Amino acid sequence: MNPELVRFLIGFGAVLAVLVVCFAIFIPAARRWGATDAEVARPMLGDDRQTGPLVNWTNATTIRAPIEQVWPWIAQMGEGRGGFYSYTFIENLVSGGRTYVNAERIIPELQNPQPGEVIIAKQLAVKEVKPGEYLFAENFTEGMSWTWLWQLEPMEGGKTRLVNRIRISVPPEVNNPVLKLVLEVGAFVMEQNMMQGTKLRAEGKKEPSFTEPLEIGLWLAALAAGLAAAWVFVRAGSPAALGVGLAAVAWLVVLTFVQPALGLRALGDLLLILGVYFTARG
Repeated sequence: MNPELVRFLIGFGAVLAVLVVCFAIFIPAARRWGATDAEVARPMLGDDRQTGPLVNWTNATTIRAPIEQVWPWIAQMGEGRGGFYSYTFIENLVSGGRTYVNAERIIPELQNPQPGEVIIAKQLAVKEVKPGEYLFAENFTEGMSWTWLWQLEPMEGGKTRLVNRIRISVPPEVNNPVLKLVLEVGAFVMEQNMMQGTKLRAEGKKEPSFTEPLEIGLWLAALAAGLAAAWVFVRAGSPAALGVGLAAVAWLVVLTFVQPALGLRALGDLLLILGVYFTARG
């Protein structure tokens, strides 16, 4: 066989192996990201709406601000409202227009959400709300059950615990592992960024306008470094290049799920680029 083809097959197999390991670690962790055992096990509002949901996870974070500062950001969430403080590029791509704009201030006229008020058009609406405690939304589309709870709990030292529970059920004919993986990965990426965005704003910080495009750019840079390392390995057979390529795959998973600070993202990309440079020279 052509040596380059052999190396391509070896590299492809190694990439698949790294992805399997990474997903085996991150998917179970995503289902309870930041949540304690007690928070995961605790019955919460909306649990009785479904039995055996396809997606069932509880995420949580501690916000260094009292509930009075956190609740206004939760109250104004939604499409055509304050947004979800997540990736608007992806949200607007799915919605087909500039539907989502993340608010950077408290909007007084959006502080009184009512049952029936739409959060996501044709999909999700407020079902029940208790100001300062929780916002519970439920879908209203036929054939699918989706509940989403934002719950706030006071903590010592003027902090707030934000617990987020999402449960999704689909018709039996489309219930399969592939759909489960797609839903869990896609929903978690957006929800993780939402939790970070909510925490940031409630703590009185600002999210610069360049944050989202820079995060996307750094993700693409890591992908480019991985592809370059793969090219070096296939052409030259450098084991070091294969190592850099596999590190790039693992780093892409970290960028997607963990979503570290911009400085750490840039540092990780820089190390990958240097790795590609030195392996290519070698």
